[in-house]
Amino acid sequence: MQRPGQLCDYCVKVPLNDPASDADASWSLGSGTRIKNSDCPLCQVVVRAVGVHYQTESFHPTTPLSKEREVTIAIDSSSGPGGRPAFYVGGYRGELWICVAEPTSRSSGQDYQHKYLRPVVEAEFDIGRLNNWIAACSESHSRHRCGVPESSFHESFPGLDVLRFVDVKLLAIAELQRVPKYVALSYVWGETSSIRLTATSRSSFLVPGYLENAWDCIPRTIKDAIELTRRLGKRYLWVDALCLMQNDPDDVSRGVKVMDEIYERSWLTIIAASGHDANAGLPGIAEGSRCSNTAIRVTEDISVGIYVPLDRLMKCSVYESRAWTFQEQLLARRAVYFVGGLVFYRCREDMYSEQCVDQSPRGGRPVYEVEGFQASLLPVSAALDEPLHDFGNMLIYYNKRALSFPSDVLRALAGITRRVSQQAKCRFLQGMPTAAFDAFLLFECNATGSLRRRQGFPSYSWVGWKGGLVVTKRSRKFDNLNHWLERYTWIIWYKRSASGVVNPVWDPAANEQFPLGDMSFPGYRKRRPFRGPPGVSINSTRTSPTQELDGDSMPRTEYPLLQFWTVSARFRMQLEVASAGTGEARIMTTQGTLAGLILLDGMEETDMFSTQDSFEFILLSRTMGRSPWSTQEPEEGYYVMLLEWKGPVAERRGLGVLDISALANCLPPGPQWKEIILG
Repeated sequence: MQRPGQLCDYCVKVPLNDPASDADASWSLGSGTRIKNSDCPLCQVVVRAVGVHYQTESFHPTTPLSKEREVTIAIDSSSGPGGRPAFYVGGYRGELWICVAEPTSRSSGQDYQHKYLRPVVEAEFDIGRLNNWIAACSESHSRHRCGVPESSFHESFPGLDVLRFVDVKLLAIAELQRVPKYVALSYVWGETSSIRLTATSRSSFLVPGYLENAWDCIPRTIKDAIELTRRLGKRYLWVDALCLMQNDPDDVSRGVKVMDEIYERSWLTIIAASGHDANAGLPGIAEGSRCSNTAIRVTEDISVGIYVPLDRLMKCSVYESRAWTFQEQLLARRAVYFVGGLVFYRCREDMYSEQCVDQSPRGGRPVYEVEGFQASLLPVSAALDEPLHDFGNMLIYYNKRALSFPSDVLRALAGITRRVSQQAKCRFLQGMPTAAFDAFLLFECNATGSLRRRQGFPSYSWVGWKGGLVVTKRSRKFDNLNHWLERYTWIIWYKRSASGVVNPVWDPAANEQFPLGDMSFPGYRKRRPFRGPPGVSINSTRTSPTQELDGDSMPRTEYPLLQFWTVSARFRMQLEVASAGTGEARIMTTQGTLAGLILLDGMEETDMFSTQDSFEFILLSRTMGRSPWSTQEPEEGYYVMLLEWKGPVAERRGLGVLDISALANCLPPGPQWKEIILG
C-alpha cells in the first residue's frame, strides 16, 4: 500500500534521478481519475501542471484531465529549458515542462544537466541577476544583433526637437537632445486612469520632484518601472504617457513616427505583461507584490518544478493581444519580461529565466531555437536576415492582435514596414512589399477561423482583413522567391488612384535603390506571359490597363484600386462541406469532379454563397509543386482568388488552389482573359 507522500507504483518507474538515461521514453500513469485521486506527490505535480496549461496566469490547478483517458509522462532529452532533458505530460510537449530542481547544496558535473531549476524563486526579484544577464549579453553577443546602434540625436530620432524621459533621480521630465542609456517601458494602458503629460502641464512636469508630489496618480506599473530603472543604475526611463503630450496631436504623431527607434535604441526594454492594465505592476519589484515559488518535493532527495516557456506565458497575456505592443516587443534588442508572476530576460541571441540556475551548457545556442515546439518565430524574424520571409512571419502574429481604432493597423506597424522596406530595398503598397507583390497576395486565414473585413482598407491586402492569417504557409515559393516570381507569375499589376491616375505597382524607376543585378534580393526581374494548359487556348497579349473608365460608376476609396489582366473562370462550389470553423469548401467542375479547394473569407458578411449557383475565380499565379489532390506531373496548380462584384469593382472572398487540368472544365463561357478592377 502506498504511504502518503510516497511515489505510487506508476511514478516510481519514472527515472527522476537521471532523465537522460532513457531518452525520449514514456511511462503510463493510468487514467485521469486515478491521478486526480492519488496521494502520490508526482501525480499531484502532473495534475497541477495540466492546470497550469489552462490557467497559466493564476497557476491554480483546475485540471480538465479526462476521467478514463490514459495519461503519460515522457522524457525529451534535449528540448527542455536551455536544451536540457525534461519531463512532459503527454499532449503538452513543448508547452510546459516538469524539471528536476537543483538541491540546496549546489551540484555540479553531469547532475547539472537535469538538475537546473532553482529550488526557490524568491518573492523579491534579484536585480543583480538581471544585471548579470545584461552583462553577459554585452560581453558575449554580437553588437550588430544585441548592441544599441550608435548615431547622433537627429539621426536616431528624425523630426524630434527633443526626446523626453522620466528622470528617475529628480522625479521629473527631462527634455534632451542627446541619446543617453535609457530604459523603455512597454505595457498595456487598459482602462486605468493615469496622470499624463499635456501641453498645459508640461512646465510643471519639468520641475524636479513633480512626479513625487503626484506619486499617487501614477499607475503601479509605471511606478515599478521607475524603481527598477533606479535599481539598475540608470537615470532615464521612456514612458509614452509621460513623455508625449497626450493632448497635442502633432507631438504624439512625431513621437509615434519614431517609436520604433525609441524601443530599438533602448539599453533595456521592460515588457510589463502581467495583468490587464497599467495598475498590474511588475511582480517581484515592490515588496509584497508576489509570493515565493518553491519546487515540490516528490522524494526525500528530489524536488521538481513546473516550467512554462516564455512564449506560452505570453500567449496567455493581455499584452500579447494588443497591436501597439507588437513592434515595441519585437524591436527591443534586450528585454526583461514580467509575466505569469515570473521574470525572464531575452535578447536576440539568448534567454534567461529566474527559475533556472545561471549556467549555460548550450555553447551559445539561442534558447528560442530549443525552447519547445510552440516557441515563437519572432525572435529569429526580428533580425530581418530574410526581410520578406521574416515580414510574412511577423504578420502571422500581428494581424490577430486587437486595435482600439482599426484605422491604426498600418500606423502601429510603421516602424517594422520601414525597416523591411529599407532591407528589401522596395516600397510598400497597403502593407505589402511591391517587389514580391504576387507572393503577399496569397495570404489566408489560419486554423483559428475565417477572416473578417476591416473597413477602410482594400480586400486584396491583409490589412483589409481581421483575424489570424498566414502568408508563408504555402512556403515553397519563399524557398526561392526569385525563381517563383520569374517562372510562375504573369500578372502586371497596376494601381489606380481615386483621381484616376494609373501607375505600375512594381516600377524599378520608382524603386531606384533596388539592385536588379543582385539576385540575393527577392523581386521582379523577368516575367513570363501566361500560357494555358494543353487544350486551353487563351489570348493573353493584353496587359496594359484601360486608362479611361466611367468615373461616375467608380467608387471613391481612400486606397488605390488594383487594375490588371488575368484569366477568369467560373466554377461551382460545394458549400455543404465547408467547415464552420475554417470556411473550407470544394471547387467543382462542370462534370461534378473535384477541381480545387478554397478557404472562404467573410462568409457571414455576404449573401453570395447562398444566392449564387456559380462563382467567378481569377488565376493569380502558379503553384510551385504538385496540387494536394493531383497524381499527375508536378507543377499542376494555380493559386486562385474568389471574387464578389460590387458594381465595376470586385472584392476578394477567398483564396484557394485549382488543379491546372480543371481549367478546361469550367462553366460557360469558359476561361477568359479579362481586365479586373479589385478593391
